[in-house]
This record gives sequence, structure tokens and C-alpha cells, in this order.
Amino acid sequence: MHRAILTLAVAAIFLFHAQAAPRGGGFGLMAKVPSGSEESPGTYDLDKKMTFPAGQRACVIVTGRGPDAPPTNLTLLILDEKGQIIASDQGTYNLVAVWYPKRDAVCTIRILNPDSHIHNAFVSVK
Repeated sequence: MHRAILTLAVAAIFLFHAQAAPRGGGFGLMAKVPSGSEESPGTYDLDKKMTFPAGQRACVIVTGRGPDAPPTNLTLLILDEKGQIIASDQGTYNLVAVWYPKRDAVCTIRILNPDSHIHNAFVSVK
């Protein structure tokens, strides 16, 4: 069931790829989210800040690397220029943050990992 939902979510992203994306275009990448603890979670920030156009759908999806990956309680945060959370999600395999910026927004995408092992994840920015 998870695989079917994931497949549909990824297909939807690619189907609607031309409708909205950060300036410079959408992309996908593999992220190695460092290990941490509940008190001090491992943190992965995308290397670049992205500008999302006002009034257009913005979407970030984080997906566990595969069925052999152990469950990890990841947190996805989308932060504005001031470090305020504007969108977030938390879960084990599939995280999705969708928002509509009221004005052009420069955002940081951050993934937190409170577990004691490194987690490989695919990140899609749209």
C-alpha cells in the first residue's frame, strides 16, 4: 500500500512539473541525513536556499530509500528567511510539505533525524 501511494505521489510531481517550481526549476537528489538523538537530532539542510514564486504551489517530498531501510522518524521543515517554520511534516517514510507563498519566498529545506543511524532519503523539490 505504501509503495502504491509513493508511486502515485512521485508520478503526480512529475506530471505537474511544468506548473510550479522554485526559481531555477525543480529537482531531486539523494540526501544522507546524519544520525542524532531525541535531544539533538541530526540535521540535513539543502546546500542552497531557493526562491519560490508568490501565489504558486510549492512542494517538497522526502521519501525513504527503499523497503530495506529501517523506519526512521524524520521531520521535514520549510523555513523562511527569518527561520520561521512555514510548512512541515513528520513521519517514517513519506513526508510532504505543500504551501502557497503569499510573496516570493526564499526558503531553507531542513530534515531532522532523531534516530541513532544515518538515513538515506530521496528529496524532490517542486
